[in-house]
Amino acid sequence: MGKKTWLRKIQRNSYQRAFQTYDYLQGRKELELVFFLIDSRHGIKEIDENIMDILDSAAVSYQIVMTKYDKINKSQSQKLIEATNEKISKRAAARPGILVSSSKDKYGIDIIRALIYRIINT
Repeated sequence: MGKKTWLRKIQRNSYQRAFQTYDYLQGRKELELVFFLIDSRHGIKEIDENIMDILDSAAVSYQIVMTKYDKINKSQSQKLIEATNEKISKRAAARPGILVSSSKDKYGIDIIRALIYRIINT
């Protein structure tokens, strides 16, 4: 199989998975919120934007959670939050605000748990 054929096959499979994901998500009233985990060391990547496109199109609300927040320094942190806020402010289904977390020092975990608890108990 040539390289171009192989790449087309991967693209076709990716599109099929995207459509299957969209079909699964669309109209799921019981799905209150998706917690969308983004690695703080990398920020929002193209693949993340593609997933956000699917969530926006399917009208599924999502909350951005920046993980591994302990792995970045203070100057990176401010730039990351500003860039992420700018990107999600243009998104129809994104909840305003960004949650940050670190499993290493348990930072932000209580806030995420409280939000989950509030969602499942309303």
